[in-house]
Amino acid sequence: CWRPSAMAVPLRRDGRGPTECRPTFLRTGVVEDATGSAYGEFAQTRVAVSVFGPRPRDRDVVSEPASDVQAMQLSCSVHYAGSVDAEDEDGAVAKQLRQALLPSIQAHLLP
Repeated sequence: CWRPSAMAVPLRRDGRGPTECRPTFLRTGVVEDATGSAYGEFAQTRVAVSVFGPRPRDRDVVSEPASDVQAMQLSCSVHYAGSVDAEDEDGAVAKQLRQALLPSIQAHLLP
């Protein structure tokens, strides 16, 4: 005869039950000089993000219209704390981050 109490609930590798969320902490405005910034903790992962800009485009530079997102300068930097050999990986992740963010930018709203 089946009884619910006889069934063992499997735990995830980190010890959480199947319906438990990871511990999460978020705070915004953590970098004073940035236009926007945030700090987040997700279990053992800690992330800090800062946004600087938008900045007016250089008038001396002749380029595509400002509404062309691909013509915009979007600099992304990724750094892993405590990782000495991750420079190549940092660059690859920064490139992927840039590719992921570009479609979400509404260039027509920027100066």
